[in-house]
Amino acid sequence: MTYHFEATPRSLWKQGLSMGERRHNAGLTIVGAIMGLVVFGIDTFTSIESAIAVLYVVALLTASDALSRTGIMMAAGACLSLCILSYLFQHGMSDDLQTVLRLLVSLAAIAITAALLLRNDAARHELLRSHAELARGEYRYRSIFEEARVAIWEQNYSSLHRYLQSLRDEGVTDITAYAEGRPDFVQHCAAMVETVAVNHAAVDLLHAGSEAELLGPLNRLIPAGDRRFSRSSARSSKAASNTRRRERFRRWTEW
Repeated sequence: MTYHFEATPRSLWKQGLSMGERRHNAGLTIVGAIMGLVVFGIDTFTSIESAIAVLYVVALLTASDALSRTGIMMAAGACLSLCILSYLFQHGMSDDLQTVLRLLVSLAAIAITAALLLRNDAARHELLRSHAELARGEYRYRSIFEEARVAIWEQNYSSLHRYLQSLRDEGVTDITAYAEGRPDFVQHCAAMVETVAVNHAAVDLLHAGSEAELLGPLNRLIPAGDRRFSRSSARSSKAASNTRRRERFRRWTEW
């Protein structure tokens, strides 16, 4: 069976938007445009002697959440154009230092804000790209897991490893010998192993009615007195212990 899955940052972003969110984004864009026109009107048709055009930043920030990267650049270009147009309408080609400085401050504020918004947009798309790759990997894994013709079990041994390590810390060096004198040891250890997922082949192999019958503690499926489980657990615990020792040694040498 062949599976095809394609997810891109843009497609994930679009798919994640509900109708209400799209209306919200459209509203933000309209509000930002209105704010920009209001700033242009105040800056052009009033005699306020201050850098009113800096308020274009507020309009840009308001609309930015609803805009794509191209939209942010277009909005920033529109704000810059309105700022320059207002200056030319009021002052023409005047070389008055104060008015020129106010214009430069406003243009710089708009440009810096746009640059920061574009960087934020790039970071957002990188995050979406990472999520898309993770989704593709998870989908491929689940496809292989579910459709494999051999039985596959996904189990959590964390609790068992901690228990066996605690026995080693208490001086137990031979887990297999330790288990020989304790008839309930195997069932006790198997109860600490949690089956979290199985594939279809595992269900068929054990003639189970559904996957849910095989999930949960493993002791339900281990026959009483089965020593193979204790031997395999002992080997697994020893391997995990050796790995931890190597990791501690590596950290110590790096330090």
